[in-house]
Amino acid sequence: MDVIVIFNGLGNQMSQYAFYLEKRLRNRQTTYFVLNPRSTYELERLFGIPYRSNLMCRMIYKLLDKAYFSNHIRLKKILRTALNAVGIRLIVEPITRNYSLSNFTHHPGLTFYRGGWHSELNFTSVVTELRRKFIFPPSDDEEFKRISALIIRTQSISLHIRRGDYLDYSEYQGVCTEEYYERAIEYIRSHVENPVFFVFSDDKEYAINKFSGDDSFRIVDFNTGENSWRDMQLMSLCRHHILANSTFSWWGAWLDSAPEKIVLHPIYHMRDVPTRDFYPHNWIGISGE
Repeated sequence: MDVIVIFNGLGNQMSQYAFYLEKRLRNRQTTYFVLNPRSTYELERLFGIPYRSNLMCRMIYKLLDKAYFSNHIRLKKILRTALNAVGIRLIVEPITRNYSLSNFTHHPGLTFYRGGWHSELNFTSVVTELRRKFIFPPSDDEEFKRISALIIRTQSISLHIRRGDYLDYSEYQGVCTEEYYERAIEYIRSHVENPVFFVFSDDKEYAINKFSGDDSFRIVDFNTGENSWRDMQLMSLCRHHILANSTFSWWGAWLDSAPEKIVLHPIYHMRDVPTRDFYPHNWIGISGE
């Protein structure tokens, strides 16, 4: 059996579930296991995709985690040898996030798959099913209705700035620089008439300080806490997109099904790590250097 591990935030969970659907299509003996506690699992609340976890999976995965990621070399070797002997293994996605057909090879025994699986190539056969499943619930919030109507009637551009937790991880810094956003904005201005930029960020104060005073920018600052996912819903309504190096805005742009959309993304997802397949090949990379 193949087991896809689902963990981290909404964008990651969506990519991992998409990978699961593709693998299940090729091998019916495929399931998924949610590593997060139920309280942080978003797919059930938003899309009705059930939470799956059980004590056995959790215990096995804890052993696999030690076998592959422990700092104790001897313990890793002993655990990995013992687990492999009984047909239990872990396949870890490489840091490049590149697509590999080998990830769809079925192995005997029990195989856990840990990764983001963000490349669109990982779910090309289930796109229609995903678009049916990833439909956000409607909102009764008046501000949401006002902004969504404005997005629909203008040449709307989603512009995502992720700071927050990224400020603590050096590998995500130096990617979406101010130069990156300046070049992306200029590209949009040269290709889209009268663009209106809707700015989404987990650092509202930074966004306000950066873009207030320019009528072509609108700061979306009312989706907070457990409703933060509404930002992705609004992104998906925009006509064109400027991404952060984040799976959140990746999915916001992907869920926009308009064939004429322009999607601009940073060259890297993680600093200095080549990303051949992370972004769809018809999206446009912009350097931040």
